[in-house]
Amino acid sequence: MKELYIIQNYIKRPTSNLTVNMNSNSVVEFNGETKSGTSLSFNNIPAGDYLIEINGNNIDELQKEMITIYESDKSISYNFDSPKITVVAEDGSSGEQLNANITIENTKRIGVDKAHFGDLEAGEYLITVEKDIYKTKTVTITHDGREDINQVVQLRNHENYTDG
Repeated sequence: MKELYIIQNYIKRPTSNLTVNMNSNSVVEFNGETKSGTSLSFNNIPAGDYLIEINGNNIDELQKEMITIYESDKSISYNFDSPKITVVAEDGSSGEQLNANITIENTKRIGVDKAHFGDLEAGEYLITVEKDIYKTKTVTITHDGREDINQVVQLRNHENYTDG
C-alpha cells in the first residue's frame, strides 16, 4: 500500500496554459500571480474553476470573473473600448447597490455591484443576478452591438419581503 501512495504522489495532473489579451494595459491577478500588460500568459494550471481579477486602466471598477480551465489551453480577450452592457445590482427596497454575482451567458462576475460585459455581438442576452438572502432574478435584454446599455437589476430581500 505504501508503494501505491508513493506512485500517486509522483503522477502529474494534466495542466494547461491561459492567455489573457486586453486592448489596453491592465493588471491581472490569476491563481496567485499578478501580471500587467496587454497579452499575459499563465502556465501549468491544473483543470478547475478559478477567479480572475482584471483592473484595466480605462475602467473604473475591478472586474472579477470565474473561469473554468480544462485540460487544453485557453485564451480569453477583453476589449474595454467595445460597446458594452453594464449591469448594476440594487436592493429593490432601498435602491442601495449590492455586491452580487452577475452572469451574462457563460460569463460570471462575482461579488460586484456593477459589472461590465464587452465584446458582445448583437442579440438577446439573459442576465442573472444572485446574492445570498435575495431572490435570484433573471432579465432578458436586447443588445444592438453598437451602443452601450446600462441595466439596473433590483433584487428582493427574502428576510424583509413577504408575498401578499
